[in-house]
Amino acid sequence: MEKYTFKFQKTSRIIAIILLCVTVLSSTCITAFAEENNAINKPETNIATVLTTVEKVIDGGQVIIDGKENNLYREFANKNEAITDIKEKVPTLLSVLSTEYNLAPLTDENWKEYKDAMFMLFDSENKPENYDESNIEFRTLRAFFDIYENSEKNEQILEKVQVLKYVQFNRSLNKEIDEELALLLPYTEPYARAFIETKKNDIVPYAGAAYDVTKAVNYANKYATNPNKPTYYYFSRGDCANFASQILENAGVSQIVYNDVGKGWWHKRETGFLGIGYKHTHSQSWSMADTFARYQGIMYSTTNHNSFKANISKGSFIVADFDNDGDWDHCGFVTDKSSNDYKVAQHTSNYNEWASSSKNGWDNIGGDGGKYARVRK
Repeated sequence: MEKYTFKFQKTSRIIAIILLCVTVLSSTCITAFAEENNAINKPETNIATVLTTVEKVIDGGQVIIDGKENNLYREFANKNEAITDIKEKVPTLLSVLSTEYNLAPLTDENWKEYKDAMFMLFDSENKPENYDESNIEFRTLRAFFDIYENSEKNEQILEKVQVLKYVQFNRSLNKEIDEELALLLPYTEPYARAFIETKKNDIVPYAGAAYDVTKAVNYANKYATNPNKPTYYYFSRGDCANFASQILENAGVSQIVYNDVGKGWWHKRETGFLGIGYKHTHSQSWSMADTFARYQGIMYSTTNHNSFKANISKGSFIVADFDNDGDWDHCGFVTDKSSNDYKVAQHTSNYNEWASSSKNGWDNIGGDGGKYARVRK
């Protein structure tokens, strides 16, 4: 029996992707940037939030490894229809992004440009006044891309499975592709979970290393809204994991350095060509939220915001899976905690704000269908 097999047929079970639209008593939908309503209210105050479907989402299929079934990521049944539908849901934001970054109308060919642009807009001088993480159109488009990207991830997984069939007797190459596959699969699946167990020897020693909460908080407070350049690189399209890693390092945790971006947890800075500027390189676990979370280790997870709030403290590193689809999308750091609130320092968007603030979107994640987690001990 082959170690690696996969099922081609996708299940017919339909899952509705949860995206948000704001309604008021008049049932008129308020666009995210309406001039007459510049203030964005938090959903738990006076905004009535309704759930609506964008396009059918189906199971992505399964791969069988070591006799165990591993689910792939959920994906849209029809990507073209999904594109058409999201254009109707968030027309104002798409128009802003198109104008600001000179983008053609959203298609399957340029969706990654739009995904990058929606995060780059946070740093733009032309950012709309009420464009923040509580913004309904931002949250809707973010949830859309979280599912839309999954068909590409599934293709990568199936390609790795095919390759593994031909390298089973090459131990070094087999191990390398095994690791890549484990990091590509949803974190909920048996092979991904088993891989993390085998990596505990790497993770645990430095997870228990010297970690100074005061130093971590001081660094986060200083650089949350003022990135530490050129000491570190700044990723305008998504800098959350890079910033979290900086906090961890400056709190006393030593890097684990390799000459392979797929191994360890590290950042290198070298003087640029002819002594001009700097060249930065990073491990995936340093700069990518999903790999950062898996490498650091998930200590607690929940879809309930109140439970999450009760299980974090000052000095906690936190991550979010926006659509609860099996990969961690974002991370932050808790700089303060009160009896009923907590303060998060993060990048993309860059802030150090209480969860009760409109700029801070962490309290919306569970209600939007996502999952929270605390990483490290």
